[in-house]
Amino acid sequence: MIKLGFILLLVLGCAVTTSKSAKQNHPKDYASCDAHHIFNRSSFSSDFIFGSAGAAYQFEGAAKEGGRGPCVWDTFTHKYPDKITDRSNGDVAVDSYHRYKV
Repeated sequence: MIKLGFILLLVLGCAVTTSKSAKQNHPKDYASCDAHHIFNRSSFSSDFIFGSAGAAYQFEGAAKEGGRGPCVWDTFTHKYPDKITDRSNGDVAVDSYHRYKV
Protein backbone atom coordinates (compact mmCIF):
# COMPACT_ATOMS: atom_id res chain seq x y z
CA MET A 1 0.00 0.00 0.00
CA ILE A 2 2.85 2.39 0.79
CA LYS A 3 4.49 1.69 -2.59
CA LEU A 4 1.24 2.50 -4.36
CA GLY A 5 1.13 5.78 -2.44
CA PHE A 6 4.59 6.75 -3.68
CA ILE A 7 3.62 5.98 -7.27
CA LEU A 8 0.48 8.09 -6.96
CA LEU A 9 2.49 10.95 -5.48
CA LEU A 10 4.94 10.76 -8.36
CA VAL A 11 2.16 10.87 -10.94
CA LEU A 12 0.37 13.72 -9.16
CA GLY A 13 3.61 15.67 -8.74
CA CYS A 14 4.31 15.38 -12.45
CA ALA A 15 0.75 16.38 -13.36
CA VAL A 16 0.81 19.43 -11.11
CA THR A 17 4.18 20.63 -12.37
CA THR A 18 3.18 20.05 -15.98
CA SER A 19 -0.03 21.96 -15.36
CA LYS A 20 1.93 24.92 -13.90
CA SER A 21 4.35 25.03 -16.80
CA ALA A 22 1.49 24.87 -19.31
CA LYS A 23 0.07 28.00 -17.72
CA GLN A 24 3.46 29.65 -18.30
CA ASN A 25 3.15 28.87 -22.04
CA HIS A 26 5.79 26.14 -21.93
CA PRO A 27 5.42 23.21 -24.32
CA LYS A 28 3.50 20.25 -22.92
CA ASP A 29 6.16 17.57 -22.92
CA TYR A 30 8.02 15.38 -20.45
CA ALA A 31 10.91 17.82 -20.25
CA SER A 32 8.63 20.36 -18.58
CA CYS A 33 7.84 17.93 -15.74
CA ASP A 34 9.91 18.84 -12.69
CA ALA A 35 8.98 15.78 -10.62
CA HIS A 36 12.65 14.72 -10.60
CA HIS A 37 13.32 17.70 -8.30
CA ILE A 38 10.75 16.40 -5.83
CA PHE A 39 11.60 12.68 -5.83
CA ASN A 40 14.91 10.89 -5.65
CA ARG A 41 16.17 7.50 -4.43
CA SER A 42 15.97 8.55 -0.78
CA SER A 43 12.25 9.28 -1.27
CA PHE A 44 11.68 5.52 -1.29
CA SER A 45 12.26 2.93 1.40
CA SER A 46 15.47 0.93 1.18
CA ASP A 47 13.53 -2.23 0.27
CA PHE A 48 11.69 -0.55 -2.62
CA ILE A 49 12.48 -2.31 -5.88
CA PHE A 50 12.46 -0.28 -9.08
CA GLY A 51 11.71 -2.09 -12.30
CA SER A 52 11.13 -1.62 -15.96
CA ALA A 53 9.32 -3.48 -18.68
CA GLY A 54 9.27 -3.96 -22.37
CA ALA A 55 6.99 -5.79 -24.74
CA ALA A 56 7.99 -9.00 -26.45
CA TYR A 57 6.88 -7.40 -29.71
CA GLN A 58 9.61 -4.76 -29.30
CA PHE A 59 12.43 -7.20 -28.63
CA GLU A 60 11.87 -10.81 -29.58
CA GLY A 61 11.09 -10.91 -33.25
CA ALA A 62 10.66 -14.54 -34.36
CA ALA A 63 7.09 -13.76 -35.33
CA LYS A 64 6.34 -17.27 -36.55
CA GLU A 65 8.60 -19.38 -34.34
CA GLY A 66 8.38 -21.16 -31.01
CA GLY A 67 4.61 -21.43 -31.08
CA ARG A 68 4.14 -17.67 -31.11
CA GLY A 69 0.89 -16.52 -32.65
CA PRO A 70 0.13 -13.06 -34.00
CA CYS A 71 -0.55 -10.29 -31.51
CA VAL A 72 -2.66 -7.19 -32.14
CA TRP A 73 0.39 -5.25 -33.38
CA ASP A 74 1.41 -8.05 -35.76
CA THR A 75 -2.04 -7.96 -37.31
CA PHE A 76 -2.14 -4.15 -37.47
CA THR A 77 1.30 -3.63 -39.01
CA HIS A 78 0.69 -6.28 -41.66
CA LYS A 79 -2.83 -5.12 -42.48
CA TYR A 80 -2.00 -1.38 -42.48
CA PRO A 81 1.71 -0.96 -43.26
CA ASP A 82 1.03 2.57 -44.57
CA LYS A 83 0.09 3.61 -41.01
CA ILE A 84 3.70 2.99 -39.89
CA THR A 85 6.12 5.76 -40.97
CA ASP A 86 8.86 3.41 -42.18
CA ARG A 87 6.43 0.52 -42.91
CA SER A 88 8.29 -1.67 -40.40
CA ASN A 89 6.85 -4.40 -38.20
CA GLY A 90 7.97 -6.62 -35.34
CA ASP A 91 8.71 -9.74 -37.36
CA VAL A 92 12.41 -9.42 -36.55
CA ALA A 93 12.53 -6.49 -34.06
CA VAL A 94 15.95 -6.59 -32.32
CA ASP A 95 15.85 -10.39 -32.67
CA SER A 96 16.50 -11.22 -29.02
CA TYR A 97 14.74 -14.55 -29.63
CA HIS A 98 17.77 -15.71 -31.64
CA ARG A 99 20.43 -13.66 -29.83
CA TYR A 100 19.43 -14.67 -26.29
CA LYS A 101 22.46 -16.90 -25.55
CA VAL A 102 24.87 -15.63 -28.16
